[in-house]
Amino acid sequence: MSKGSEHPAAAQALLEFLASPGPALAANEQRGNIPALTELLDSEYAQGNRLVQFSMENLDVAKREGGPSEWLGLRGEIAPAIESALLAQKTPKQALDDLADLFTSKMGG
Repeated sequence: MSKGSEHPAAAQALLEFLASPGPALAANEQRGNIPALTELLDSEYAQGNRLVQFSMENLDVAKREGGPSEWLGLRGEIAPAIESALLAQKTPKQALDDLADLFTSKMGG
């Protein structure tokens, strides 16, 4: 949903549906994610996965990933930089230097 949505009520209804327990659980199972809804703690998926159990039992002390807004777009650049070094396309130093330059330019540092 965005400011320019042509059908805001329908967009809101879709968002509410996707965030409801049933669809949220299905998406978590498909991706292997930890559910963000504590009400899913009793689901078969959560009960059968110790990592999920631990994580959901500790949601009250969880912290967001944090960082500046640019971080979400930049974190996807880390794996390609590592791969370029592992595949000998760049030296490890070149890969890390290029990554540092990218982060610095995007984050205004």
